[in-house]
Amino acid sequence: QKFAGLLLLVADFEDQVGIVAKISECIASRGGNILVADIFVPQNKNVSYSRSEFVFGPIKWQRKQMNSDFFDLSKMFTAVKSLVRVPSVDPKYNIDVLASKQLIEVQL
Repeated sequence: QKFAGLLLLVADFEDQVGIVAKISECIASRGGNILVADIFVPQNKNVSYSRSEFVFGPIKWQRKQMNSDFFDLSKMFTAVKSLVRVPSVDPKYNIDVLASKQLIEVQL
């Protein structure tokens, strides 16, 4: 049986060639299959954000091993933060939103 897994790797590092390839290699080597991969690199900044959604077999790739594999990847790319989530198993997130509305008055 396969479960949908969600991998979030948010990293603060100098953009490097091969990041997606290493993530793909890690997932494929454990029998997983990537469904979606997004990379965002802001202009004029040396940061990169990555999100991959994949399916995997929980018997072949147990959670403890998955955490270890992605921890090793985050160290390889000196990631500030790396997070692995399995929505069907993990507790739901509580998300806080801070919003601000400011009125700017311009006199002409």
